[in-house]
Amino acid sequence: MKILYISNRSNSQNKNGAYQVAQRNYEHLKEIFNRKIEIYLIKKKSIVSKIIDTFIFKRLEGISIKMEDEIISILSTNEFNYVFFESSSFGYCAEKIKKKYPKIKIITFFHDINHSLWKPLYLETKKNKKNLLNTIKLKKFMKNSIVNEKKVCEISDKIITLNSRDSILLKELYKVSSDKEIGVTFPMRKISRFDKKVEKEKLKLLFVGVGTFLPNIQGIEFFIKKVLPYINVELEIVGKGTEINKEKWESLNSKVKVRGTVDSLDEYYNDADVVIAPIFMGGGMKVKTAEALSYGKTIFGTKEAFEGYEVDYKKVGGLCNTAEEFIKSITEYMKWWENNNKPVFNEYSYQIFKEKYSYESSLKKFKEIFEKLEKEN
Repeated sequence: MKILYISNRSNSQNKNGAYQVAQRNYEHLKEIFNRKIEIYLIKKKSIVSKIIDTFIFKRLEGISIKMEDEIISILSTNEFNYVFFESSSFGYCAEKIKKKYPKIKIITFFHDINHSLWKPLYLETKKNKKNLLNTIKLKKFMKNSIVNEKKVCEISDKIITLNSRDSILLKELYKVSSDKEIGVTFPMRKISRFDKKVEKEKLKLLFVGVGTFLPNIQGIEFFIKKVLPYINVELEIVGKGTEINKEKWESLNSKVKVRGTVDSLDEYYNDADVVIAPIFMGGGMKVKTAEALSYGKTIFGTKEAFEGYEVDYKKVGGLCNTAEEFIKSITEYMKWWENNNKPVFNEYSYQIFKEKYSYESSLKKFKEIFEKLEKEN
């Protein structure tokens, strides 16, 4: 057996949540196929090429007709039994593969339901009336996503979604069912369960996220403006591109410290008492939630931040969807924290991660998919 892995999310220079899930998928496939795997990475293009491919040829996420032809050429060796798409946006490519090589099985991983991701972003941008070009671009993304996802749903032999919400949306929009739900997982970390004996005057909150992503910007600015003034804490912000808004966010409140892009998050997670996730829009699952669980962190987040996660909100931290709920929950936790030796480690978070969100659990589900495909052959 041999598989061709096609991805636009595997650029190590862009280690966002999608990259981390894609890397997990690739590692699992390598293990299942005993390294008989070839990878095709979607290449960077010029702005002009992007515009042409998006607005004329209805392509998304960087793929072009030329790249599709390259993929067809790679498959011409007759060595491949499977193709794995690390995106639901490659409908035209899937269509070409199935037409040329009908015996090759296609597996598509939905990181989210693209149409449902782009629609709220488009409506928000349209409402603000600040950037006409961005509004036009997002509207086109939304339309292209319908075309490509519909094709990929009709052609794929197996479809993987992240959670039940995406599976329901998939059924509603495209009238197909997900074959397997495989949520966000991480490898086990070597961390100490013992809290560091460091004298802290204030509870330290941590927000981790890409600083140029609209839901992250909206979420953290909501927290800084509407929650932070009413709680006696420190807030540290870390993530690629967050330095762009350093001056703005730090000027809003002296409790804010923006660290920007960093090589490793270990230091910041290990030092944080609490992770906050004030995210109100998006799709799929929030990778940073699983990441925080893997470090054994207490988390206060919105319904969107916890989407797809089976946790006891009281034990993990708290479910907060309004400023008042964040203020109340964090204030109550602060009192408990001060009276219980100011812990930085949440045993429940770590245990639930081990049970449900570690690599071991997702690898088992991947193996089940290919075992079923082999039986169907």
